[in-house]
Amino acid sequence: MNKRKIGILGLVFVMTFFPKVHAACDYDTQNKLAREAANVQVSYESGMYGTGEFEESEVIDENGNPISYEIEEAKVEAAIYNVTENLSVVVENKVTGEEQTYHYEDTDNGTIKWDLMSFDQIMTYEIRIYANHADCSNELRKMDLVLPKYNYHYTMPYCIGVNSYYCQEWITTEINMSDAEVEKKGYEEQQKTEEIKKNEEEEKQKSFFEKYWMYLIGSFLVILGVAAIVILIKKQRSKVL
Repeated sequence: MNKRKIGILGLVFVMTFFPKVHAACDYDTQNKLAREAANVQVSYESGMYGTGEFEESEVIDENGNPISYEIEEAKVEAAIYNVTENLSVVVENKVTGEEQTYHYEDTDNGTIKWDLMSFDQIMTYEIRIYANHADCSNELRKMDLVLPKYNYHYTMPYCIGVNSYYCQEWITTEINMSDAEVEKKGYEEQQKTEEIKKNEEEEKQKSFFEKYWMYLIGSFLVILGVAAIVILIKKQRSKVL
């Protein structure tokens, strides 16, 4: 009898204890956390930024003094937005292996920012979002963020007017060519572009003539006829005199 009572009491304990644990991470809670994680956004901005340091150039102003210019460096600013108190974010640099965990108190009103300067590698980050919840601390979302690097070929003479990838200002895939190969391909691209422009101009002229040749010939004949009449009149007047 005692064993039976103990068994019943144990069953009641299991039935009452486990629903409470489950209720702490119920469907509504999971759904709320999933919505907050889905609202997290990542972005980046790239550009050239002044360093605050100046150098004198070879250009001289009207007073004979060398003109100074501010030294610029390539910079990429990355940001993660909309982090809530219910979330934690792990940012892992897949190139360096460095990893950083952020909670809401580490953010600026839910925004995480960092920047890169003077780097010569394309940086790839894995961003993992977790529920900051005792009973729902599972991974909710994973995102990849690729930060581009500045392409020093961009300002070279062989890249002027070239739209190919190896001449873009910012790249997210490494250029698997030597500097000499990039230079050669850049000049070849420029030459092809010039040839295309030349052919297009010739086609325009040809098209114009084909479209208006009747008018052009007609106008020429009219001018020729008028000239002939003028010459004939002059000859007749000279005979009369």
